[in-house]
Amino acid sequence: MDRQRKTQIKVHIYSQNNFLTGLLKLNPNRCRVQSYASCVYPKFDFTHHQNIIIIHYSKAFDPMLELSDKLYVACRFIVIATQDELPKIGKHKNIHTMCSPIYYEDLFKLVDITAPRLCLLSPSIVLNTELRLLIKIKDKNIETVSLTDKELALILYLQDKTDGVRRDDILHRVFGYSNLTETHTLETHISRLRNKVGDGLRFIEHSNNFYKLSIEENTP
Repeated sequence: MDRQRKTQIKVHIYSQNNFLTGLLKLNPNRCRVQSYASCVYPKFDFTHHQNIIIIHYSKAFDPMLELSDKLYVACRFIVIATQDELPKIGKHKNIHTMCSPIYYEDLFKLVDITAPRLCLLSPSIVLNTELRLLIKIKDKNIETVSLTDKELALILYLQDKTDGVRRDDILHRVFGYSNLTETHTLETHISRLRNKVGDGLRFIEHSNNFYKLSIEENTP
């Protein structure tokens, strides 16, 4: 898997404004656009995608907006509303509002800024660097696992080093130890990550004093 591949933004649009949809589709390398007629929230696509939901506000979308905080690990909401409608939306950490009429260049900037910081580690495990979470996707269910700062730093350091990294380099770069330090810090963090992730995943493998991400099922 190419973990260095640039993550696209998957934009889910609930709007009768075909011009808005057409504009976002002009940049297929950055945005993939899906438009909807109903107000049922979409199925998220984590395959190299970050999810943004854009809504032209109406009262019919209130139930979806109430779910926005629960969906914070997977997406962000941008709601376009009139000055009179803005007070009806309420305060949600996951909702960014824009007062219509809007400048489309401002919308494009907001899409880039607000996209959740997701990194695909495997087809079933996504890393949210902003919230320090591992998102486990199994049978259309989403489970989140909290990470410490050092656990996140360890994963980020290893994620694009497909040939592996020497133990001394990890201890120095991630944990701040000198090369002469005797410590079990790395092994302890790896063990804790495996316990958190579960599902028989080894997560980090080591061989000949080299360590690398290896998110595969642990077979006996």
